[in-house]
Amino acid sequence: MCDYTPLEKTLGHSLKLAVASFDAADTRVHLLDTPGYPDFLGHALPAIAAVETAAIAINAQNGIELMTARMMQWAARRGLDRLIVVNRIDADNVDLPGLLERIQQTFGKECLPINLPAGGARRVSDCFFAPAGDADFSSVAQAHARLVDQVVEVDDKLMALYLEQGSVEPAQLHEPPERALREGH
Repeated sequence: MCDYTPLEKTLGHSLKLAVASFDAADTRVHLLDTPGYPDFLGHALPAIAAVETAAIAINAQNGIELMTARMMQWAARRGLDRLIVVNRIDADNVDLPGLLERIQQTFGKECLPINLPAGGARRVSDCFFAPAGDADFSSVAQAHARLVDQVVEVDDKLMALYLEQGSVEPAQLHEPPERALREGH
């Protein structure tokens, strides 16, 4: 949507900073889409100063590129919430389990999938709020358990409830992920 110039459409990637906005519930969200190529760094860096969360995209075919690591470092230095979005999961010759492993090796074991590809990478299964889904690799239930184990650590009351009951309801998990992101957890 943000790659609207004829050249961007032809190349299939951003050449300059673009802004898109939308409403989600009672919140106005502004997305700053920046180019990922090093040649266009001058368009990407200023966006870091203007955002609360940095969503760093990784092309599933290319894997972790130089700018991916640098943008994660720059966002961390600014104290931004950081998340990784893996796109092009349905491309040919993609090793998603291997990519997840490389992401965790590079950025830490706390990088857990919130969604896993399913149906031959034509859709995704929500691992956070719907643990009963299916996935092309790994297990949605296992991914859910790892996410919950990690997220409850940021909330003492939720942790006590989790240890007492052995589980927490999906409705109880809405606020802790935001805190976990803020704390780099």
